[in-house]
Amino acid sequence: MIAPGFDGERETRNAEAAQGVFVGHRYWRTRSTLGLLGYEGHSGSLFYQQRQRDTQLDVNTMTQLYQGSSYGANWVYRPYQNSWRGELEFNHSEKTFALADSANVTTELASLNAGFSPLAGALTTDLNYQLSRTVTRSNALIAYTVPAGQGDYIRINDEYVYDPEIGDIILRPEPTGDALPTSDLAAAFNIDWSPHRLPGGVGRVDGFGWEDISLVTQLEAVEITRWPEPSDIYLLNLSKFQSDSTVEGQLSLRQDVYLFRSAREGNVRFTYLANKRLANLFLTGAERYGRDKLTVLGRATLARSFDLESEASYERLTKRLARRNATDRYRLLRLNNQLGWRPNSTWRLTLDVGGLLDHDISLAEDVRGLSLTPGVVFAVRDRGRVSWDFEALWVESKLAVIPFELANGRPVGRNGRGNLRAEYKIGDHLTGRAVYTVRMDEGRDPIHVARMEVSAFF
Repeated sequence: MIAPGFDGERETRNAEAAQGVFVGHRYWRTRSTLGLLGYEGHSGSLFYQQRQRDTQLDVNTMTQLYQGSSYGANWVYRPYQNSWRGELEFNHSEKTFALADSANVTTELASLNAGFSPLAGALTTDLNYQLSRTVTRSNALIAYTVPAGQGDYIRINDEYVYDPEIGDIILRPEPTGDALPTSDLAAAFNIDWSPHRLPGGVGRVDGFGWEDISLVTQLEAVEITRWPEPSDIYLLNLSKFQSDSTVEGQLSLRQDVYLFRSAREGNVRFTYLANKRLANLFLTGAERYGRDKLTVLGRATLARSFDLESEASYERLTKRLARRNATDRYRLLRLNNQLGWRPNSTWRLTLDVGGLLDHDISLAEDVRGLSLTPGVVFAVRDRGRVSWDFEALWVESKLAVIPFELANGRPVGRNGRGNLRAEYKIGDHLTGRAVYTVRMDEGRDPIHVARMEVSAFF
């Protein structure tokens, strides 16, 4: 059976960074599809897509930046009763720029997704592998100043930090230099071993045994590189990753070990996370980031209506920016406890108490913090919910200004964050949401942000 389809989207943003300097844009996209419905677990589809992006010249004028088109096909194998599944996809994309000094771009992409879930789902494996060939140009990152709250970034020392609540800067990458071929790879492999899902598995505290230990492993590799031998990248020769030829790259490992994962009385999770990232897309030079983190999270039901969640973590961060020719090193130690009380099915009250002891290894200085966060949730089944919380955080340090990586990005002194959220179901097809946030940082004026939206479902 054949199933045709069509969809599209359009977005317009008008923004003036300074008098006579505009940074808005307009984007539209249309997509036509032809689906081939399933036969013995097999299905597939074809698509053709067109898109265009314009950039703003003045209050009422947009000019074309580029036009693009793409086509592709995919095949899916997902039988009704089988532990295997698989999907193959191929895309061809072309992007034509309006300006003569901008090189057109052609991209070829292929991907494979596969999974294997035997033993009633006790063992689950997933493989995602995507490769492509395209061209990439170096970029100069241009910063435009806008009124506070209308940008996405703020500037701290010589860095731009993502903060849309008070952002007064919009960053726009401007291509410069020649477009050079790149080999792109994105690969991920996940394993989930949960023996409590086996027939007869219990996963309870009583009679602790091997079935009470669950393991989840996640591996990920992303590499965009100009390395002359693409096969080294596609065959996962990690010694060639994050080299001087790399444009962008990331390697990460996450290992979770659960005790009593499915037990209602309580469970424990141990997590190790390692991440290495390299960004070398901009003319300012390479940026290298490293992260190693150990976390222990425990949950327990203390009584019929009380529960406790405790988390402790130890983290090491490194950051090296070529433009500064220096390496920053930080050590973060965090502890948080949340006590919850549910007197009935409608109300839930919580109290979070947290502490932090962060250390700037390069400057040999400590940053200490203590937080207190009360919260309440009022929920009516099938109708809606209202929640409120307020975090008070006290930060101490001998440093007058601390790096953004420390104390969750808060300055030295007394800080506060308040959130009020409401969601209500209006009939069968409408849902209304409202969010109010107040932000109070030491030495800064309070910031109030309110958002409202109505969603329709048909």
